[in-house]
Amino acid sequence: MSETITYTPKERILICLTQLFCQLWFGLIKGEQTYPDESTSAFVYRTEKKKWIERVNRLMKDPEHCRVAYEREKKGTQQAPEYRAKFDGDEE
Repeated sequence: MSETITYTPKERILICLTQLFCQLWFGLIKGEQTYPDESTSAFVYRTEKKKWIERVNRLMKDPEHCRVAYEREKKGTQQAPEYRAKFDGDEE
C-alpha cells in the first residue's frame, strides 16, 4: 500500500490554493497542459521549469520540495484511500 499522509485543514487549504494557482497561471494564462489535481510544485517539476523549481523550493525552505511533491502526485498520496486503491492493486 502507498504511504499515507495526513494533512491538517490549513495544509489542505494551501494545497487547494496551489492547485488553483497552477490551473489559473500555467493552464489558463500560459496555455500549458495542466491536470485538475496537480499542485504548482508537482507541475513545475514535471515540466522541468528550473527557475520556478528554485523559487518554490526556496519559498518552502526545502531543496527537494518540488521533486517530492511530484513523486507524491504520481503515487496519489494526496488522494483518499478509496482512490489510491487502484494504484495499490487493491481494486481492479
